[in-house]
Amino acid sequence: MAKQILPDNLIANIKAVGAGTFTAWLAENEFTLPKAENLFESLELAFEDGTMQISDILSGISELEENSDKNIFLFQTKSLKKLITDQKEILKEIKKEYGYAPSTDATIRVTPGDGPTFVYMTVDQDEIKMKFAETHYDKEDDLANDRYIRVPRIVNVFFIVELKSGFAQIRFDAPGQIHTHRNDQSKSSEVVYQNYYKDLFVKLFPTVPFEQFSLTGVANYIRLKEKERFLMQKLVSTVSEGVKQTHSNPRKKDVRFIKELIGAAATDDKNEWLTEDISGYWLASHSQGQLKRDLFMRIYRRDSEIRVLRGCLKKELDYGISQIREIQASI
Repeated sequence: MAKQILPDNLIANIKAVGAGTFTAWLAENEFTLPKAENLFESLELAFEDGTMQISDILSGISELEENSDKNIFLFQTKSLKKLITDQKEILKEIKKEYGYAPSTDATIRVTPGDGPTFVYMTVDQDEIKMKFAETHYDKEDDLANDRYIRVPRIVNVFFIVELKSGFAQIRFDAPGQIHTHRNDQSKSSEVVYQNYYKDLFVKLFPTVPFEQFSLTGVANYIRLKEKERFLMQKLVSTVSEGVKQTHSNPRKKDVRFIKELIGAAATDDKNEWLTEDISGYWLASHSQGQLKRDLFMRIYRRDSEIRVLRGCLKKELDYGISQIREIQASI
């Protein structure tokens, strides 16, 4: 084959989001690559014949970084008026803090340090989006030398604020085993990592009050009413005075239809159970064509948090979040 065309850092970025995941993105966006031994050789051939450009690959990587394999905390402003009237001043202060003018380019690549690194901000009439990144480390055993080595991994965090509704999200990659966000015992902590960015979000929008987007009614509604569109594999409920029950089914079968849960639920004749944590799938077969495959989602009521798995595309995540918002608006 001719000299490598793909830059090494671009290959590393594709591997980070997952070659299989990137292949799914290519199919979703109707890119047909020449046949070769592997994805990267196919991409090289596609560049040679003009089928793809570097900008196409960057778009795919950026979409997957933003939507795939995320813990997402949901918020709602308590004053849409303040968000609208204070937007100009907020953007001015962000520019002053980070030295960047608002951008429309969400494919910017930055190699982050070990601490939080500002990557970009995009602003249009619908939303403000900010991306931060930092380098974390995972431990890998080096058995020959009886030690472990630190393997670097870039993690990303996104702030997304809708300007017309005041709905907001903070999207997190899972942290590495070693990073700079440490607890009182000087150990790397996921909670400290998440709280750093939650505090930063408040700092960047100091005059706009946000609160958790309540998932209490949503979780209860899905448990009780969504038995066709949502296939539930796991359910954790508070049944009385802090007593919790967990029901799960390892197979892709709805836990609400197993006899143990049917019997237990029959005692909740006043619907007083509080749904704490559910995991399952929004079914493509009941999505009116909006999903091509079932979408896994985990919903944590207490923290107003949802989780999606590796390989989630933008249109899939948008669909899942839209279902939650529609349910919340209807109850």
